[in-house]
Amino acid sequence: KIVRNQPLFFKLRLMLVALFETVTSLIWTSVLLVGLIALFSVIFVQACAHYMDEAEPSDGTLHVILVFWHSVPMGVLTLYMGITGGLNWWALEEAFLEFSPFCAAIFLAYQVFMVLALLNIVTGVFVNDSIEVAQGHREMRNITLVKRYEESFKLLRQTFMKIDEDCSGSITLDDFVHALQYTDVSVTLETLGVDSTNAVRLFEAIDVSGALELEIDDFVMGCVALTVPAKSVDMEFIKGQNMKMMRMLKSLHATTKSGTEKVTLAQSGDQDTGRR
Repeated sequence: KIVRNQPLFFKLRLMLVALFETVTSLIWTSVLLVGLIALFSVIFVQACAHYMDEAEPSDGTLHVILVFWHSVPMGVLTLYMGITGGLNWWALEEAFLEFSPFCAAIFLAYQVFMVLALLNIVTGVFVNDSIEVAQGHREMRNITLVKRYEESFKLLRQTFMKIDEDCSGSITLDDFVHALQYTDVSVTLETLGVDSTNAVRLFEAIDVSGALELEIDDFVMGCVALTVPAKSVDMEFIKGQNMKMMRMLKSLHATTKSGTEKVTLAQSGDQDTGRR
């Protein structure tokens, strides 16, 4: 509970969650890795067994083979050490070159495949799983969003203080346009995702009330609203508002037309009465 409630342990919690969620991938990766290594181990042990039957006892290569290739399990351990840095694989390659260039070529291909292909693929799988866990975990996602908004609020408040040079507590359009000439203000807004290329248009978008003056809360909330991308629910809401406005305009047009016709008829009646 202490770890859960302390923001200091957020990274630790994230690593632990990712570790527990990737256990299945770890098991299947281990099975694949052991299976491939065992396959190559069988090939090398059989080749070394044929060589040991014909080799002289004084052969220096025989000592390397007896140590590392005397059984399949030892071969698996040797191949594993060869790709993880536990053993200098050149000593094994040199021994293969002495009696079997074919085995030397296979061993070299094994090193290239395992180090450059398989291990990188495994690393990519674990990184992808960890990213998906971090993005899909609801609590982690909420904590990340809260931290992001806190940092955005802090930066926007600092930016407002820079724009409000006279410390009046509010900024005008002229103050805003003048402040955007400074690189640090414009860069801060661009970093937060606020397009500051058109200062007048940006100020008008934030100034919802149309008072041509912004207080710090209006400035911060307006900039934060501009940083959030529009979602489908926002588009549907705008569509619904447009439809309501269209119905109101049609009703207003019909009312105006009816009133105009009544006025026209009344004027025509007055003219007829006047003639009589």
